[in-house]
Amino acid sequence: MKKEVYLTFDIEIVTAKFSKNSNYLSALFIAPLLIAKLLKDRNLKATFFVSLSPKMHEYSFDFYEYYLDLLFTSLKGFENIKIAPHIHGRNLPMDFSTKEDRFDKYNDEQQIALLNWAKQYFKKYGIETNTFRSGGYFHSENYYKNLTEANFSKSSLLFRQNIPNIDLVNKEVNISNPYTVNSITEYPVTSVKIKSIKRKIEIINLSPEFLTLESVKPYLEKLPYINMVFHSFSLQTPKLIRENHSNLIWENLKYILFERTLNIILNSLNIYPIYKNTILKKELVKYLNYFKENNDIFETKFFEEKN
Repeated sequence: MKKEVYLTFDIEIVTAKFSKNSNYLSALFIAPLLIAKLLKDRNLKATFFVSLSPKMHEYSFDFYEYYLDLLFTSLKGFENIKIAPHIHGRNLPMDFSTKEDRFDKYNDEQQIALLNWAKQYFKKYGIETNTFRSGGYFHSENYYKNLTEANFSKSSLLFRQNIPNIDLVNKEVNISNPYTVNSITEYPVTSVKIKSIKRKIEIINLSPEFLTLESVKPYLEKLPYINMVFHSFSLQTPKLIRENHSNLIWENLKYILFERTLNIILNSLNIYPIYKNTILKKELVKYLNYFKENNDIFETKFFEEKN
């Protein structure tokens, strides 16, 4: 039996302090289409979790919706892509305050309202969706109950408190599979335990943004279920590089001293550069090529295909 691989992409801008970049055209439109093409060329399936929020206080939903429309309309031609809601709450058009970004900061009634609104928004484009991922993987005590109330049936979060699937510290593998909570099937993101560049033991998600393929390849071959994450903003936008990529110090100094400063200046002039071949894009391609070349071992799937 082939190993199940769920390739998931969070479609959003980056708002982290030192990597902040409001290039919506790239993160919400150009990068997702390029990713979809990279996947299609390799006959790989993926789920795009699309942020329905602009994530920044200074940008309204009306402004942001222009880019959502471009994306939803353009992805219709890609049969290898499914799209699902990814809720960061900030500035969503609700009848209650949406200043908070984190989904778990809203009460149960508000969470259900946000989930129902997301379903209706997708229906405008003829898309029926029952899969959900909260922004930052944040979830409250009644998370699964609220998903059930809003007629969702699938979720995909990272659980840092659980035993990691890939332990790079102790060089171990711990198998976990999808499971059910309150009639919701949870497809946990593959977790990795590392000694981070902060010199701390941390649990992170399996992603080309953090980890080179070579560092995790021996472990991937031992896992029957894999859920990988990549953010659209990492494809064409320079940012701080974490964990075990090559030349970390040099690449981050280059970003802080040159690329970040240049971007701030250009952004102030409404110029948003696109970088064609970032380190993280090259690493993503390595992962995709690996899954394609080993399609006798791995099979990429949509969440809807799970029995």
